[in-house]
Amino acid sequence: FLKALRNRMFNMLINLEILSINYNLIELIEIDAFEGLKKLKNLDISNNRIVLIDQFIWLHLENIETLSIMGNPMQIFNNNTFYGLK
Repeated sequence: FLKALRNRMFNMLINLEILSINYNLIELIEIDAFEGLKKLKNLDISNNRIVLIDQFIWLHLENIETLSIMGNPMQIFNNNTFYGLK
C-alpha cells in the first residue's frame, strides 16, 4: 500500500492519462508529487487517509478532466484548495 505521494514520483510517466491510486493508505501528498504528468486526464485518489490537500499540488495537472477525492477524511477546505484546476 502507498502511504505517501512523494515529489516527482511519477515524473517518468510523461504519457500517463489515467492514474488510479484509490484504496491505499495515502496520508501525505507532497506539493510536486504530480510534476511531469502533463497528459494526465483522470486522477482517482479516493478512499485513502488524506486529511489535508495543499492548494499548489494541482498546478502540474494542466489537462485534468476528472478528479475523485471522495472517501478521504478531509477536514480543511478553503477557497484555494483546488487552485489551478480548470
